[in-house]
Amino acid sequence: MNSTDLTNKSLLLVTSWFPCKGSSTSSPFIFSQVNEIKKFFRNVEVISLNPFVPQYFQNPKFKKIFDTVGLNERWHNDIFSGHYCRDYEYDNVKVHFASYVSLPVFSQWKKSGEAMLKTAQDIIQKKNIEFDLIHAQRVWPAGYVGANLSNIFDCPLVITAHGGDIYTWPFIDASHQQQAKFILDSANHVITVGSGNIKCIEAINTKAPVSLIPNGFDDSLFFLRDKIECRKKLGLPLNKQILLTVGNLIEIKGHRYLIEAIPELIKHRKDILLVIIGDGPIRSDLQHQIRSLGLEEHVVLTGGKTHKEIPIWMNAADIFILPSLKESFGVVQIEAMACGKPVVATKNGGSDDIVISDDYGYLVEPSNPSDLAGKILMALDREWNQQTILQHASQYTWKNIAENICDILIMAQIS
Repeated sequence: MNSTDLTNKSLLLVTSWFPCKGSSTSSPFIFSQVNEIKKFFRNVEVISLNPFVPQYFQNPKFKKIFDTVGLNERWHNDIFSGHYCRDYEYDNVKVHFASYVSLPVFSQWKKSGEAMLKTAQDIIQKKNIEFDLIHAQRVWPAGYVGANLSNIFDCPLVITAHGGDIYTWPFIDASHQQQAKFILDSANHVITVGSGNIKCIEAINTKAPVSLIPNGFDDSLFFLRDKIECRKKLGLPLNKQILLTVGNLIEIKGHRYLIEAIPELIKHRKDILLVIIGDGPIRSDLQHQIRSLGLEEHVVLTGGKTHKEIPIWMNAADIFILPSLKESFGVVQIEAMACGKPVVATKNGGSDDIVISDDYGYLVEPSNPSDLAGKILMALDREWNQQTILQHASQYTWKNIAENICDILIMAQIS
């Protein structure tokens, strides 16, 4: 790539969520991507589409209520950070929060799209934001906003399709699929992060060219550290085989099947400790499952952790587990590999692209506790070549991935 093709350009990045100042809990992979891509541009203008939350409800006392009704997945912890929706800038990046009012009900999706578009347009006009091309992260809602801005300002558009925005949202009904086709057809190029998404894009029958570029990891955070020192820092036992999984506590992440696998594991070895990092609406259900199976000494729910804390937990573990029923990519398993850990993951669509050899871990059938238990035992009994795992992970650094994305952005300008 010839970086001079972009150094005099301004990029407008539209995303459905960007971290508030000083926060690392929401969409850290978008933040890390921007930190690499910004090196190729004169400047990057970020428009983050955040739902409006009245200041009264930003009080931490409401966090438990939000978690209980399942809003933690959408709002993360940023609304309690003290910097919610405050614009900020760093280096050559300016972050603008487009706060929109929308009722959190399914029937309001079209109105919320129009609200987000209008808010984004107002920001561009009031702040005299100039840009040469647009990169929208996710088909909905950022892709919808990006598609309309591309038409209004007559500039190239690249859309990255990630997860449910491409394998679920477009196929809710005919209206969603029609909207998805409009969005993708507006793009000069479409990127998707996992091969499993290609069929979904083909089903929409878009005329836009499509490229597969995975997500990456931040190698300034995720790297090999001393396991014993990490365990001491976290207060974890030194005499246990620690299994780790990280993800929002929602059904599609498959936690209950992993918990179901633990009784089978402890039949063979008593030194098992499963650590589950994450928060979400099914936390109380998982706690009940743990108690009903008598697994309190073998399974720990830690709650959510910041992105900067996660590498310490990964380095403290022996094996990383990804039991998801569906993933577009699953960047956490790359982050774990960057810490030298083998991965046991389900055949969920995303892991199939990553755990491509038994040298890096094992794949199992989704929602199959017996298969999970068997492969975890195999992983614990095996002597892994840590350098082989680290080498495999190294191709996914954001530096490498950002260069591939910028190649697509260059192509979009001349298409």
